[in-house]
Amino acid sequence: SCAALAVLDNFEPAEDATLVQRAECYVKMAEYVDENRRELFKSDSTAPCLVHNTSCRLLCPQAVPDDDDDHTTGQRMRINFAGNTCKGWSTIGGQLRFADPSEREHCLWLVERKVRAENKEESMFFEECTLKYPRREKLVMPLASTHKVVNVQANSNAQGFPGSRPSSLSAGLAMWDIVWVGPSSDDAIQADFDSIFSTTMELDGDIFFFIDAAEREVELSENLRKRCHGQCLPKGFDNQVDKVMLSLGPAARKRYEAYTELRSQHQNLSGTFIADIDQWPSMRRVCGPLFPCQLTHGTVFSWSKESIAHGLEHANAQGWN
Repeated sequence: SCAALAVLDNFEPAEDATLVQRAECYVKMAEYVDENRRELFKSDSTAPCLVHNTSCRLLCPQAVPDDDDDHTTGQRMRINFAGNTCKGWSTIGGQLRFADPSEREHCLWLVERKVRAENKEESMFFEECTLKYPRREKLVMPLASTHKVVNVQANSNAQGFPGSRPSSLSAGLAMWDIVWVGPSSDDAIQADFDSIFSTTMELDGDIFFFIDAAEREVELSENLRKRCHGQCLPKGFDNQVDKVMLSLGPAARKRYEAYTELRSQHQNLSGTFIADIDQWPSMRRVCGPLFPCQLTHGTVFSWSKESIAHGLEHANAQGWN
């Protein structure tokens, strides 16, 4: 409601607040949301819907299985899929941690999971975030009365996908509906997950550089036109690497040179070496034969392909095809 939003706005820290003061404000906000959760998260709440152009229920009624469904009778499971905003916990995001503005959205998402379980309206949730996300403080402890939270650390390259995307994956099982019968310790859960999903990697990150030469040349030419203000290329800039370097800004060229010095240490036997030259090696030493973890922006360059990754190649490296 508007009144509840106004209350949350009053909890927001002042612009000149210290990190400690900001964290305290978000703690008080979370306490308010938790204490008033049954009023804030009603089963019949509605909100404007862009799809249907009307007010729709936020929590749709659970569907009852058809008679011919091959499972026991009863209501189907309702599962929440979400990923927390990682900015407050990631290396690049500033690491404001408990003082990050995303704490507001996090407490709303978290408390809704709690009240949905208390009302037997949700059976489980999946959550994903950066490895530095403190799942014990942010998930396990706040949901101790309603959920069994299990967690694993995963990376796409451990599943045979030649990209680097380390993450923390959690599943919250609502105790009213689900009983965990898997391993009890964190180490045993991780080992069990790895035994099922881990596999060897047969390819490297160059597999994602699939755009044909003609299309790549069109994009490079456009970047050069913008960088050179429509002028012709200077003499001597004839090969592919020279063209790519000229399309970059001065700082990106320096980062390229810094990564080039690291190539012999981090390339694979095939010579594949890839890095995001939007990031300094000292900030993110994520370079090597894998397609690097993608941020909100990036200039991913393959030394063996002598190319900057195209937008479609970024999408392919994210799993879209």
